[in-house]
Amino acid sequence: TPLNVMEKTRRLLSFELFIVSFTVLFQELALIRWLPGQVRVLAYFPNLILLSSFLGLGIGSLRAGKRSLLWIWPVALLAVVAAAYGCQGIAFTQETVTEHLWFLYEDLGAEAPVVQSIRLPILLFFVLNALCFIAPGQLVADRLQSMRAHAATLWGYCWDLAGSLVGVIAFAIVGYSGIFPVVWFGVVALCAAVFVGFRARRWAVFVPFVLAVLAIVSVAEKAEHYSPYYALSTVDRPNGPGFSVLTNGSHHQK
Repeated sequence: TPLNVMEKTRRLLSFELFIVSFTVLFQELALIRWLPGQVRVLAYFPNLILLSSFLGLGIGSLRAGKRSLLWIWPVALLAVVAAAYGCQGIAFTQETVTEHLWFLYEDLGAEAPVVQSIRLPILLFFVLNALCFIAPGQLVADRLQSMRAHAATLWGYCWDLAGSLVGVIAFAIVGYSGIFPVVWFGVVALCAAVFVGFRARRWAVFVPFVLAVLAIVSVAEKAEHYSPYYALSTVDRPNGPGFSVLTNGSHHQK
């Protein structure tokens, strides 16, 4: 009956809205944690990734009801992790005598290339990170519009908030468990796969890009342990007993 069809449609929309809202928050926190560990300068501008995520979500929301931009999602994720991997060996500095450069980049060594500006990585990753959220922003807006069309606007917002809260809780559990980033991005990929559907062309784009993302994240890994806040590693002191503790590659303590 028409009522049964409408109820099934609402359930499907609720499920999809929950999943994409979960993924938005989980991906946002994953990038906020992972990018500063690869590109040191980003760790000192903690709201940069957050603000660019909001920008991407806003742009995606403005695309509600228009041609799907789902293909941008895996492409943008690959672009941001590849750029981070490419920049992880560069020491970006702010041209100031108060900056103890090799405390910030103790894991690189004195032979690492030095770029006398922090503007390039800030602008680059602000843009690339925003691109990662355009597709999920469009998905959220499309599902909210569809819920409103089925006279379930309030339920739409409920599922949106529920997915977001569960995404935050899930990443908090991941953070306290010390699980490595390749798993974080694997969770994002599994959730994004829900929206690929049954089109072979979409899978032909999605699978290779996702595998490339996971491969780069795995190869880029330098940490020995993940605390709830930092990527941690240790370096033996060559001229004495003990060792140095590095957080996100920067000197923390001996």
